Amino acid sequence: MNNQRIVIVSPSYGIFEPNRAYERLLKKEGFSSWDCIEARTNERIIEFIKKQFTRNKSTLNVAFLGKEKNQYLALKEVDISRPWRISKENESESIVYLDYPLSNAELNYYD
Repeated sequence: MNNQRIVIVSPSYGIFEPNRAYERLLKKEGFSSWDCIEARTNERIIEFIKKQFTRNKSTLNVAFLGKEKNQYLALKEVDISRPWRISKENESESIVYLDYPLSNAELNYYD
């Protein structure tokens, strides 16, 4: 069983707005927004972003697909066997695992 999934995040600061090429792909795939979890895990969109990596001159694996030059996307591998979410701080996104210490394991209870 594969517990790994690739997820699209926007680690750049500020609100990410897709450029025209990315918007067209999203619409073609049936998404009205880039930031729903279904679009963020769509295999065809992820492949499109991977192709953008090869076009970049940077050694960073980012895809400059925003309306502004400083807006970019990245792919993160997530262990989906653990609870997780996409966290935003100053509109910069990252993956956060929800690990809560249990105060009573028998009852699966935490403080």
